[in-house]
Amino acid sequence: PPTSWENYAQALANLKGIDGAQLLRCKGTLRFPDGPCVVQGVQHVFSPPAPIDAGVDSFLVAITRDLDPGALERALAPIL
Repeated sequence: PPTSWENYAQALANLKGIDGAQLLRCKGTLRFPDGPCVVQGVQHVFSPPAPIDAGVDSFLVAITRDLDPGALERALAPIL
């Protein structure tokens, strides 16, 4: 199912609560009710979601350093 904007905002707030030195980069695509978007961020700086035309599945890639995988999973729980 598409990711709600509210759940994305919560996940983004959760990610911003992680030490930026541990969350190096996060990038992927998410399907929102009004269409798919590219989402990306470096440490605590996230760009606004950018609409794309492709009908892709949702996925995220996170590059981390010394971050407990459970902490990342909890932060992203609203959109998993």
